[in-house]
Amino acid sequence: AIAHAASSAGAAQAAARGGAGVAEAGQISESAREASIVYRGLAQGEDPTKGIVARAPGLRNVDPKSHVAGLRASPWISTTKDKRIAIEKYGRYGVVQIDLTKVRSEIVDISNGIPGVKGRLSQWAKHDKEVLIRDFIPPEAIIRIQ
Repeated sequence: AIAHAASSAGAAQAAARGGAGVAEAGQISESAREASIVYRGLAQGEDPTKGIVARAPGLRNVDPKSHVAGLRASPWISTTKDKRIAIEKYGRYGVVQIDLTKVRSEIVDISNGIPGVKGRLSQWAKHDKEVLIRDFIPPEAIIRIQ
């Protein structure tokens, strides 16, 4: 079974609520803040001021493996932990930074591979340091950086 929340995102969300990772009372440590940030190269026509919507929001029974394999009708939105990958590989139409503590939908961190999946698909996820977000990223979680 695939974990339902990214461990780094979960830690960042806990830190934002005052849990683990807090440097001083009410302040998030730098490592927790960095763990809560991912990047996305925008697709043609995406307007981050309106949020980012998956190609098939609300669709169930689509696992991360199918998304990484290229399924177009996916409820998942691809992001990366690596700003350089977002800019150099996917940044043709611009790049945004996403604060995972402001995302309210499911987050799955597959940056260390897809749990239970060996081979090429897991390697692709690792190489791109991929973190998936289900359905929608709200505009308040997004900052355009390029």
